Amino acid sequence: MHSVESSPGSLSNKPINKIGKGKSGRKRLQGSELVDVVTAEIELWRTPDSQAYATIPVDDHLENWPVQQLRYWLMNRVIQKGAKAPGTQSVRDALEVLEAKALYQSPVHKLHVRTAEGENGTCYIDLCNKSWQVVEISSLGWRVVSNPRVKFRRSPQMQPLPVPVSGGTLANLESFLNLPDEASWKLTVAWLLASLRPKGGFPILLVNGEQGSSKTTFSRVLRDLVDPNLAPVRSVPRDERDLFISALNAWALTYDNLSGVPNWLSDAFCRLATGGGFSTRRLHTDNQEMVFSGQRPLILNGIPDLSSRADLVDRGVHLVLPRIDPEKRLSEWVFWEQFNKARPYILGALLDTLSEAMGVLPEMELKSAPRMRDFAELGVAAEQVLDWPEGSFLSAYISNREDAVHSTVEADPLAVALMDLSRKGDGALEFTPTGLLKALNENVDETIRKSDVWPKTPSALGSRVRRVAPGLSALGVKIDTRRFGKRRERAVLIQGKPTKSFH
Repeated sequence: MHSVESSPGSLSNKPINKIGKGKSGRKRLQGSELVDVVTAEIELWRTPDSQAYATIPVDDHLENWPVQQLRYWLMNRVIQKGAKAPGTQSVRDALEVLEAKALYQSPVHKLHVRTAEGENGTCYIDLCNKSWQVVEISSLGWRVVSNPRVKFRRSPQMQPLPVPVSGGTLANLESFLNLPDEASWKLTVAWLLASLRPKGGFPILLVNGEQGSSKTTFSRVLRDLVDPNLAPVRSVPRDERDLFISALNAWALTYDNLSGVPNWLSDAFCRLATGGGFSTRRLHTDNQEMVFSGQRPLILNGIPDLSSRADLVDRGVHLVLPRIDPEKRLSEWVFWEQFNKARPYILGALLDTLSEAMGVLPEMELKSAPRMRDFAELGVAAEQVLDWPEGSFLSAYISNREDAVHSTVEADPLAVALMDLSRKGDGALEFTPTGLLKALNENVDETIRKSDVWPKTPSALGSRVRRVAPGLSALGVKIDTRRFGKRRERAVLIQGKPTKSFH
């Protein structure tokens, strides 16, 4: 089912009948009359957080806009119907009436950015083109349609995806990606397929490599296949509000050339990847909130090892790109010209694969899977569709996570010290927080103790231990806390011994 379908909007240009006219032969309508003129043409509705919207006819299609942004459309419609351009106050009055109708007399619809879920597992991708076309995808195939039942919102920065073309293959994509091996290719394909779906876990794509490995170009290629944007790659956000605003106005988020990830940003990235909430005060108000709750695909690239954060590793796919041979490097102009010619066919091949994978997923049963189970299941479904060797995707994914965990532990002095300490017991050690800090201090040299990354107090130690605990657990060392005695003092339990040596 690869087709293009369109249905016209309800636009009518019939003149206004029998209205009293002035000297110019046309009447200037008042606010209530403006409402009467357009009410039959538009669909008023509101979002779950009580934002007034309207679905309006434009040329041969329908568009969704906040009611308060309909000023010029409203004026144009009245002129098309033979009346004079309305005055500012009349337009303001009309918009207020329409907003009230939307808020108190109209149905509620969810508002989506780029992707949406429909009935019976169908999903939609907004092409963001001038005709407001979307791709409808199910296990039976995909097609391009106009005026879907789901409601999409667009920001000014969002750019159009090409109309997909069937008949392409994913091999067309591989030549545009500087990947080191087959395992990295399979993980990248699975990430793209996951990012074309409206829900499910989105592993954070952590892209490393030395200068000249084409990290930025790699990130842009993936972004252009999922959610093109005027600013395809961005610098690190200054605070959570910046990140929150970006998530409200885009589907995929790509951050370029990161030199490090502070704790607050790492926590925010993790919430975006697995689903979480953000809120901030609306501008020009004292007590009204803007709330975002949802998930977003994320790409982070940089020269340092971004997977040194255990919480990111737990939710990530880590790719290390090789340096490109200067003799094989294309000019920017040639590269992007070739990619943009191939992009409709690559997108069509991704949609073919996703559609077939959607047919496989209901029967998918994994005996065991990593934390991002939805992603793992989709990868295994793609494995079947693309005839990859059985078990090759899970092997690639699990190995990728294990390698990243090992890198994380090796890069963290506290994690290494805890591993060393665990070897000295018989499989079970117990400390108070103060006692644990003392024991760790005795087992590391002075340079580490005086470094900024080393915890100086039991409280700081507790916070750091919680962050490294998932990585240590994956390597056989489990850390837990309990309380004892009448004063409910805390004890830290270290159980097990590491399955791998780091010396």
